[in-house]
Amino acid sequence: MNALPRVVLVAAVARNHVIARAGEARSFEMRRAPVSMKTVEGYARGPDNAWSVWLQPGVAYAHITDFRASTEPDLDALFEPWLDEIQVVVLDLRGNPGGNVNAAVQVADRFVAEGLLAGIDGRVLPDTGPEIDPETGARLADWNEALPGHALEGVPVVVLVDGDTASSAEVLAGALQERAEAFVIGSPTWGKGYAQALRGGEADWALQLTNLVWTLPSGRRLDREGGIQPALVLAATSPGERFRLAELYEGRAALRVHDDGSPMSPVGPRARDGLPELSGDPALVAARLVARSLLVPAEQ
Repeated sequence: MNALPRVVLVAAVARNHVIARAGEARSFEMRRAPVSMKTVEGYARGPDNAWSVWLQPGVAYAHITDFRASTEPDLDALFEPWLDEIQVVVLDLRGNPGGNVNAAVQVADRFVAEGLLAGIDGRVLPDTGPEIDPETGARLADWNEALPGHALEGVPVVVLVDGDTASSAEVLAGALQERAEAFVIGSPTWGKGYAQALRGGEADWALQLTNLVWTLPSGRRLDREGGIQPALVLAATSPGERFRLAELYEGRAALRVHDDGSPMSPVGPRARDGLPELSGDPALVAARLVARSLLVPAEQ
């Protein structure tokens, strides 16, 4: 097997970088810029690198990788052009480790018109903001309260989860399961409903403590009942199956063209012997079947 070319960074300053490649020094100018990580993806890339949301006509798909402050607007931007055509939404939370719980609650709010979406349990609860608007005197909604007026309220939801779905991703899945009657497919989730705080009195040490527990709208704690329990248990159990599923995902999510419009090299299966044949993602196949049953009333 031929060795990869050896690249050595021999000097680096603010913008000018010199790299030695095969004994030859080359100078590059690199510009620093903020990096915005997207946390919401559609089903597959199109020829122009734009995401398609459609699993099938009327059934829109979104994969949420983790939760940040940008997740809510990213989801809105993905679905906004198609709101009049969406009849069922499939939310893929597999492998989502959690993150900003407020972002998860805001995503749940997209599908629920009113009521509580999550709760907090702990000895010392955090300040979640004022209850009354100081200027108007009007009551302000709590951080975990659904507000009416979103376009997807009442739209049926199918949620995909697995054993790596954790923390605020479980809060979202549980909120939709309890408040939007979402149909959950996959394997039981991690069961991590904790929040941590970092405490430190000196520059050279810190202690991270669990200080809060997130609860579902019903008051159920995720850590005591094995996380979210799917209505349909369907999981990839072997490393080979998980590897094949990752290949399918990479093929759908891969960029199709460079910035100048030239085509990129296609992403194909990686050559490995002895892996199981897997022509499709079983969870997505099941989601399509469930979504089809949910489309029937709209088609009559």
